Amino acid sequence: MSGRTYRMRSRWCRRFFTVFLSVFALSTVSVQADLIVEPPNSFYSRHREECTYLNRSAAASDDTVFWSAPDSLFRKDGPAAGEMVYISFVYTDDDGLQWGLASDENQWVLMADLLLPYTSDEFMAEHEEEIYEGAPFSIPAGTEAVRWSYPESGNAVDEAMYFSDTLELTTFYDDPDGRQWGYTYYYYGTHDIWVCLSDMKNTEIPQREVHEMYPAQTADEAQLARITELKEHSVSSIWLIVIPTAVVILLALLLIWFFWIRKRKL
Repeated sequence: MSGRTYRMRSRWCRRFFTVFLSVFALSTVSVQADLIVEPPNSFYSRHREECTYLNRSAAASDDTVFWSAPDSLFRKDGPAAGEMVYISFVYTDDDGLQWGLASDENQWVLMADLLLPYTSDEFMAEHEEEIYEGAPFSIPAGTEAVRWSYPESGNAVDEAMYFSDTLELTTFYDDPDGRQWGYTYYYYGTHDIWVCLSDMKNTEIPQREVHEMYPAQTADEAQLARITELKEHSVSSIWLIVIPTAVVILLALLLIWFFWIRKRKL
């Protein structure tokens, strides 16, 4: 009986140990992977399944305003033209209008009012046929190199990115001047890393082409009319403060009149 009990305990211990290792492995992977933090926004919470993750910054146009929610009449002044706004999630309404959640403000903004800069995403789409997979190229641990937004962008995102561990690259691009560039999507919390493998510490690689910003959503005629209607019939959210404040002041004055002035007249 004791031998049978021992075998059963041993079997359960092995199962528990296997499950523990599996959970530990999964938790390790989840820590290394990107965590998508869900914003504490009531509209997003109600429409979570209808929102898509964007994780991009866009520039405000001349008439960009913030909205408390896509289905709200209340708006407030938005960022100045050219100011960058971080958009975490995008919601598309029944009219096909896209609304971006400006997480830093916990407000919504029409994507048609925003302009997207040319980034690595656009570069890779434009040069898809020229970007290739090749033999691994290793950047040794301890190396410092210039990180670029994309090849020949003229924009050095980090002039001395430090690689604490060896980075192995397998995605490459050769620019028209014969320089080879390496790319990785992710490295210790950093996305879209481009390194000029031919000259890793050169911060003076010039910009080849100037790219204009483009609308985050190109609205059609009906959608433009809808946007105009929304803005014309919206109400500044300042009234959410002014009206309750005015009511409180009015009630206070009535109470003063009732309990003090009226009492003096009696």
